[in-house]
Amino acid sequence: MSHDETKILRIEPFRSVGPLRLGASRDSCREYLGQPDESYRRSAWEVELADSYLDFGITLDFGPGGLLEAVEMFPPARPVLEGIDLLGLPGRDVLRLLSERASTPEFSLGVYNFDEFGISLFSSSGPAPDGLFDSVSVFRRGIPAQPDFFGKEAELPSEPISVSVDGIGEARLGMGREGVRSLFGEGMAADYYGWSTDIFFAGIVAQYDAAGIARRIVATAPLQVSFHGNDVLRTPFREFVRTVVAAMPDCVVSRAAVTLGRGGPQVLISRAGADDLPISAVSVGALT
Repeated sequence: MSHDETKILRIEPFRSVGPLRLGASRDSCREYLGQPDESYRRSAWEVELADSYLDFGITLDFGPGGLLEAVEMFPPARPVLEGIDLLGLPGRDVLRLLSERASTPEFSLGVYNFDEFGISLFSSSGPAPDGLFDSVSVFRRGIPAQPDFFGKEAELPSEPISVSVDGIGEARLGMGREGVRSLFGEGMAADYYGWSTDIFFAGIVAQYDAAGIARRIVATAPLQVSFHGNDVLRTPFREFVRTVVAAMPDCVVSRAAVTLGRGGPQVLISRAGADDLPISAVSVGALT
């Protein structure tokens, strides 16, 4: 894909952004764009890394299985929807033109959401900006719903919780949603690319299948997590790799994760190339 092709990216809602087809594989996206400037995990519990192309003004977000779920565009990209230059016209004009084609958008935390088109427009300067929007995102499955808050305050464990191949602390793969919620107190429920997700303020994230069964459990800060008696989350990734490779020769190491033994837990970092940063998460289970 050339720089000229990114000057205008025509959006077909829920389907494509320019030559990029929502639902396509990471490999096919890289055939168009080449290797990204950076790949990183947007949040500690994300399964896949996002690919960012700064010169093109594009970041690609992938869901479980490595399929393209969302495209974020920012200058120099020029996304166009039904002839509307979303980043080239004053924000007020963009809102007026889109509102003529859709219902009144929702506005929250600097973002306007147009459900009919599956797009979000971000403005750092507040509602109905006189200037340009900062970025536009297009979602394959529609705009993610606002999180629902639940639960009661719970105390954090005073000692590190242990990780095994089938669970973290008392939470186990195969548990029902209410059972997991009973363990960790307050949190918020969200949807991540088709998977129901509970994000607990205690530092646990649980993701469920359509039947409400936990298929993936992730531990993040502020929890303390131990694996075979070793503290994990506050350990620099490079140091952990050096230690674990010596102790577990069958572990699998990549730029952003270590799989502990064959099919065992994974330790993750958010910045794929920043192996001096502390490990950001420990994950058990998989989404398929």
